[in-house]
Amino acid sequence: MRHLFFFLFIALIIVSCSDKSESVYGAPKKIILTGKVNNAPDTLTRISFLIHRLGFEQEALETDIDSAGNFSTYFTSYIPVDFYVSYQGLVSMIAFPGDSIHFEFDGSKTDTEEILNTMVYSGSGIKVNTDIAAFQKIYLGNEIHKNYDRMRQAFKREPAAYLAFSDSLYTTKMHLYDSFVARYNPEQEARNWAKTFLISGYFGSMNWYPSAYRMNNPGKKFELPESYYYGFLADKRFDPDSVLYSASAIRSYITSYQFHLSNVMQEKIRQNFTPEQFKSNPFLFDSVMFKIAVDTLGKGLFLEVYLTHEMNGYLESMDLKAFAHFKEFAEKNIHQTFLKAPLLAGYEDLKRIKSKPPVRYEKKLETIGSFFVEGLADKHRGKIIYIDIWATWCGPCSDEFQYSEKLHEKYLDKIEFIYICIDSHEEAYKNALKKYQLKGTNYFLDFEQSKELRKQVQANGVPYYILMDDLGKVVGKGFEFRPSESITQKTIEKLIKQSESTP
Repeated sequence: MRHLFFFLFIALIIVSCSDKSESVYGAPKKIILTGKVNNAPDTLTRISFLIHRLGFEQEALETDIDSAGNFSTYFTSYIPVDFYVSYQGLVSMIAFPGDSIHFEFDGSKTDTEEILNTMVYSGSGIKVNTDIAAFQKIYLGNEIHKNYDRMRQAFKREPAAYLAFSDSLYTTKMHLYDSFVARYNPEQEARNWAKTFLISGYFGSMNWYPSAYRMNNPGKKFELPESYYYGFLADKRFDPDSVLYSASAIRSYITSYQFHLSNVMQEKIRQNFTPEQFKSNPFLFDSVMFKIAVDTLGKGLFLEVYLTHEMNGYLESMDLKAFAHFKEFAEKNIHQTFLKAPLLAGYEDLKRIKSKPPVRYEKKLETIGSFFVEGLADKHRGKIIYIDIWATWCGPCSDEFQYSEKLHEKYLDKIEFIYICIDSHEEAYKNALKKYQLKGTNYFLDFEQSKELRKQVQANGVPYYILMDDLGKVVGKGFEFRPSESITQKTIEKLIKQSESTP
């Protein structure tokens, strides 16, 4: 019955014209998650969740597990939301504002399918989450999911052949969906979620194809027709109002639309404006892109989510000027409270951060030279060094700062923490330092210096970490040595013991 109430809510949105800016989801409510990991390994102390926020970045949530395997946490949401339970893989669930969901599973299992087989729900959302678990088991156990080699080979095909392959695969997935519906008679929310999950997978494979083709066919000339990107979006478009709880699928659509803009429209925009115009108006490019979005997406939730995602990007990269420039435009076009309220709250938070006193940092005015990291090792000789290479626009980078702080508190006198910001604008960097209050030695590199550093340490992306012993020898580097990983703390403990035992 609950899905009938959901559609009544949606109907209210549609028929109410007196104030379109006011959503029926006008205030956030708690969603409580409790559960138990049966047969939990002795090493398991925490469990993680990834919340899909419509129009915003994923929210990572962690909570402690007691010795008996019990856990309890909560988050708030204006609207129905889908999220992952992260344990030996990702298990999807749906929650509605005000829900209290309890679930248990066997922690001795190491495969997502096996975990799903042991998942038992109680409290709110029993039927819908049982249905979603059933769909995930069907999907994960099917050949279309497991046959990775088939996809790798498909990426070598020419555009027309790949498009035909993807459409054929999509048809097969829809047959899978039909069998799921026939077998389980799932609630409407579960049906909608499953269908948009499959559609978002189609979007993802279409987006990945151009890059995958170039990697599989190095040096081969490759051009896509202009209709490629927006064509498949128009063909597989779905009604976002009916699947608010499929935030990950809606985001996949928006990401696909961004691919369309970046791959088809960017060059056209640059052809119609001179470099002098771009130089005199730093917001010109984004202004044109926003206008194209309004013209092509039309009024509706897709446009509002797209604009929210873009505006939140300014907040994530600490770009207060850009947000302020487009704030009036955003308020005019974003009507839903569940999008507008958190966005404007984030803007006010950023303004408060900007008003804080500046944090001291080292700016490399000269070239960083060919031995920048080695120079840092010499400067801090005798101490273990932990280098964090990050960027202001990088969500995974900032997500790790809370764990860096814990390491800093634990090993304050034994480790030199060095944070190097790359590929970022300095004004955004200053705001980020005020927000995160990184304790340690902070460096800012301009774009040319960033390029040189990435070349020196062979870092293809951020965040990137380097762990060095007290003699300056690199003992670990890469994403796997992030602060939240147990291997990092174990390696640090080992280095400290070695240092203390050395005469």
